[in-house]
Amino acid sequence: MDAATLQHQIVTETIAQSGFDPHRRYLQMSAISRCPRALYFLMIDGPETPLPSSALLFYVGNLFERDLLGRLADLNLINPNSQQIEITARFDPRFKGHADAVLLDGILLEVKKTTQYQLDAIMASHRVKRTHFEQVQMYLTHGHFDKAIVLYCASDTGALFALDVHPVLSVINRLNDKARGVLTAVDQQQPPPCLCSHCLK
Repeated sequence: MDAATLQHQIVTETIAQSGFDPHRRYLQMSAISRCPRALYFLMIDGPETPLPSSALLFYVGNLFERDLLGRLADLNLINPNSQQIEITARFDPRFKGHADAVLLDGILLEVKKTTQYQLDAIMASHRVKRTHFEQVQMYLTHGHFDKAIVLYCASDTGALFALDVHPVLSVINRLNDKARGVLTAVDQQQPPPCLCSHCLK
């Protein structure tokens, strides 16, 4: 075996084990911050197959997540059986997500990989990133949780930072209405208008 063959085999296997699922045809709570038109086509067409570099990053993100959850389990802070729990919207089973874990005291835990540069901004603002905040709002309401903790890990330094997140009814109502609108558009086979100016379709 030569170096090129070894590299090809390990990269191919890593991509295969990245956790990317090309068959998802549901409205993802983790993507609810995206443009309604993008969400529509994500449901209709499924997620685009990522570039090899994106799949490798996806693998690294899952690697950090698994490691952190393992450490928390070693500390007896989470139930190992509570990892990757499915959360489904009360109003439509096609709107769902998968939360990372639940702490033993019943608090939802969401783990996010980031960089030190981004983590510095999060620590300075003391606020969860909007996309993460909106995702967690959906997990809180549809999973019937009173509180969540978002745990950030900087992949380039290993630094950790955690923030509490509580339900915000106005945000929950807005996002639920958005999800209902996308699902109605899917049923009617009528793509909603683009609100981001970046949709390609």
